[in-house]
Amino acid sequence: MGGITVDDFTSSVAYREIFGLGQQEGEQKGRLQGRQEGLQEGRQAVATAPFPSACTSSAAAP
Repeated sequence: MGGITVDDFTSSVAYREIFGLGQQEGEQKGRLQGRQEGLQEGRQAVATAPFPSACTSSAAAP
C-alpha cells in the first residue's frame, strides 16, 4: 500500500508551514543575514574613514 510516512510528512515543507517552523527558520536566517550585512558595512566604514592628520590639525595653525 503506497502512501506518505510520518517521517516523510515531518520532513516536508507542508509540515513546517503548518506548524510555523518555516517562518521561524526564515526569521533566524533573516537575523543572521542582517548581522552579517551590518558587520560588512561597519568594516567598510572603518576602512574608508579619514584619519586625522597632524598636518591638518587646528593646533598647528598660528
